[in-house]
Amino acid sequence: MKYRFLTLVVMAAVSRMALADNVTRVDLGSQVLRVSQPLNEVFGQQPVTLPALCKTDCNNVKVKWEVVAPLLPGAVQTPGVYRFDSGRKGIALQIDAPQAGGQVEADQPLRLKVGLVRTEQTVEAGTLPMTIPLLKWTLVRQGGDASVGADSGDIVVTGTLTAGSCEPKEGTLTFRLPPVQRADLQKTAPGQPVKGVGAKQSIAVTCTPGVASKLSALFQARTAEGNPGIVLSDENPGVGFMVTDDVKKQTILWDRSQALEYPIPATGQTQIPLTAFYTPTGKPVEAGKVSAQAQFTIDYQ
Repeated sequence: MKYRFLTLVVMAAVSRMALADNVTRVDLGSQVLRVSQPLNEVFGQQPVTLPALCKTDCNNVKVKWEVVAPLLPGAVQTPGVYRFDSGRKGIALQIDAPQAGGQVEADQPLRLKVGLVRTEQTVEAGTLPMTIPLLKWTLVRQGGDASVGADSGDIVVTGTLTAGSCEPKEGTLTFRLPPVQRADLQKTAPGQPVKGVGAKQSIAVTCTPGVASKLSALFQARTAEGNPGIVLSDENPGVGFMVTDDVKKQTILWDRSQALEYPIPATGQTQIPLTAFYTPTGKPVEAGKVSAQAQFTIDYQ
């Protein structure tokens, strides 16, 4: 059987924080971008807490945020939400900072959220080339723009984006059935397996853990008229094949009318055991070699 493998998988990451010399560094870790991740929605969002930035004489002292790096071109900006170009195609970096009329209280801890946003279907992997500050905070006293002393600091985000994958163990499955007697075919109803003559194979798929929660499979082949469960042989019009799904205990239909779904465990390792059988088509059976080809398409969610 020919195997056609379709998937889009991406890995990403967030977040460990370090605060030193008034620079808050958020290091992105290993967050997986799921295949079904919608565009323009935050994923892998993690909280980051800054301790109170004002220590003494904090009456009427506020925190003022200032953008110091280029924002994502064309993005609709919401007050308190900053979306930056990550430097990698298809991925933006978003920081949610507390916002209240442009300034927030300085004597309370500040809670930020840092996450990633998928902005395009095609995503580029690699290290996020963001070593410069993205946001700057400054302490200001209400009623004036003068800063309180030299109190200010930066938010810096670094990390990596790694492409995950789902890969089949083998691209082609070959079922080698033993010879079958013409008499056994003639006494079997079309669409029923010739008993005692079969061959087993498995679709084995390995995915990056967490990249997808399930897979679905569609099957296509040249089939007998009125019976999409029979794959016609290339040489013998009276002999066909049928394949059963040994997990779901059902005959596979080869007209793409029935998608079969299977869970992908947390390990990313999954197998779909199949068994192929001879089956008559209802036409005269001839002696000789028989073979057939079919395709299946696998998608991931």
